[in-house]
Amino acid sequence: MDRTLETRKVQFTGNSTYTISLPKEWADHHGVEAGMQLPLYPSDNGELVIGADRAGDDERPEVDVTGMSAADVRQTVEALYAAGNEQFALGSDDGIEREHRRAAETVVADRTGLQLQRETEAELLFGTILDTESVSIERTVLQLQYTALSMHRNAVRALLDGNATVAGSAAGRWDDVVRRLDVASSCFHRSLTDVESLDSLGYSRPAMFDRYAVSRHLASVAEQAKRTAEAVDERDRVDSVSWAAELDGHAEKSRDYVERAVDAALTADQPPHELVQSSRSLAEAVSDLRRRAYREDDVTYAWATAMDGVERTATTAAAVAERAVQAALRDDVDESVALE
Repeated sequence: MDRTLETRKVQFTGNSTYTISLPKEWADHHGVEAGMQLPLYPSDNGELVIGADRAGDDERPEVDVTGMSAADVRQTVEALYAAGNEQFALGSDDGIEREHRRAAETVVADRTGLQLQRETEAELLFGTILDTESVSIERTVLQLQYTALSMHRNAVRALLDGNATVAGSAAGRWDDVVRRLDVASSCFHRSLTDVESLDSLGYSRPAMFDRYAVSRHLASVAEQAKRTAEAVDERDRVDSVSWAAELDGHAEKSRDYVERAVDAALTADQPPHELVQSSRSLAEAVSDLRRRAYREDDVTYAWATAMDGVERTATTAAAVAERAVQAALRDDVDESVALE
C-alpha cells in the first residue's frame, strides 16, 4: 500500500459536522466499507486516530513452534509479552512438546501479569492481565531507578570491602529489575497500537517513549552493577591499589548524575545541558583512571569490571540527560505552538 503523505480537504456538511474523505486504497486494505461504524480517538497532541481494524480475539498473534528449541520458545513468549499483546498463542500441528511447555511456563512465572489461560495438546494460549489504568509508568521508572542505583551502590561497596554477602544480595536484585522493565516495555508497546491504553497512561507517545528509553538505560546501570557484584569473588589486593577511593568517588558521582538526569527526563522542565557535559567529563575521568591503573598496577578482573561499570554508568547518565534536553525542548515547542 502506498504510504505517501496525502492531504484531504475538510468539508462542512451542515448540522455542525465536518467531514473528510478516506483514501480508497487505505479503506480497501483495512476492509472499510460504506455504512461501517469506525471508532475515532482524538488526542491532546492534535492526532485523530481511526480504529479501522482493531484486532479481535480471532486475530491474536499465533506462532508455530514446530521444530523450535526450548530457548527459542522462551524468547518467543518473552517477545510477544514485551510487545504488549493482550493475548497470543503458541501452536503446533504435531503437538506442543513437553520441553516447550516447560520453557513457556518458566516465562509465565517470571513475568508480571502474564498468564497461561488455556492449554491443549496443540496450543498454548497466553493472556496478560496488566491493566494500564492501574499502572503508573512514572512510578515504575522511579522504582527501577531506586533498585538499579541501590544495586550499583552495594556492588561497589562489596568490592571495596570484599563482602561477598553484600555482593550476592546486590546481584540477586536483578530479577526485580527485569520485572519492572517488563512492565515499562509492555505499557510502551501497548501504547503504540492502543490509543485507549495511551490515554489511560496519561502521556503522549513521545513522553511514553522517553520513559521507556529511561527504563532501558536504568536496566543497563543495574546490569553493570550485577557484573561488578558477580566479580567480587575474583577480587584481591583491595587495600593495595592507590586509586580505590578515587573510583568510589567516581561511582558515587555517577549515581548522582543518573538520578538527576532521570528527574530531568521525567519532568521535562529545563534542558540540563550542564549535566550532559558533567556526565561526559566524568566518563572521561574514569577512562583516565583506567589508563593510569593499568600503567601502575596489575589490574585484576574485578577492578577492571568495576571501572568499566562506572564509566558506562556515567555514559548512561549523559544519555538520559540528553533525552531530558530533547524532552524539554520538545515541550517548549509544543507550548509555543499552543500559544500561537
